[in-house]
Amino acid sequence: MDAATDRAGPETPAEIDTQRRRLFCGLLASGSLLVAAPEARAVTVGDDAADIGTVWWSELVSGDVPKAMSFYAKVIGWETKTVALEDPAQPVKDGEPSYTLMLAKGNEVAGALAVDAEDPAKKAPMWLTYFQVDDVDAAVKRATALGGTVLISPFDVGKIARMAVIADREGIPVGLANPL
Repeated sequence: MDAATDRAGPETPAEIDTQRRRLFCGLLASGSLLVAAPEARAVTVGDDAADIGTVWWSELVSGDVPKAMSFYAKVIGWETKTVALEDPAQPVKDGEPSYTLMLAKGNEVAGALAVDAEDPAKKAPMWLTYFQVDDVDAAVKRATALGGTVLISPFDVGKIARMAVIADREGIPVGLANPL
C-alpha cells in the first residue's frame, strides 16, 4: 500500500507508465537486473500494435550530466529530478549512484546518466533512443542478419519489458523494447 495515497500501487495509465519507466531506467542505468517492486504489475499502456515502431524511452548519456541538464532545461523547458540509480522510486543518498529524470509538465519524458567507458551502449556522449518492437529477440536476429551488432543482449526488466541494445551497420546504438 502507498501511504501517501492510501492505495495499493499505481492505477492510472500515467502512473503505471511512470512506474514502468522508473523500473526500466534503474535496471538499464545500473547494468544489472532489477527485481520489480511488489506493487509492480504488467501494464497495457503502450502495449498495443499501434505503438510498434514508436519511441518508448530516450536516454541521454553525458560526460557532464548537470551541465547537460541545465542546457536542456533552458532549451526545451524540462525540469529535472535526480533519483537513486538502483531504486528510482527513492531519492539519491550521498555517495550513491544517481539517475536524472527529465520532466515535461510533471511527466517523465527521458532520463540521463554519465558516460561509462566499460558499457558498450554508454561509452560516449549521445542520446540513446528505445523503440517499441513486437518481439525484441526477433528484432535482434533481424538486426544481426542485416549487419548490425548486439551491444546488450535481450533481457527482461521484471514484468515490465523485454529490452536489448543494438548498433546499426554504422555502429549507431539503438534500444529495442517490448512491454510485457
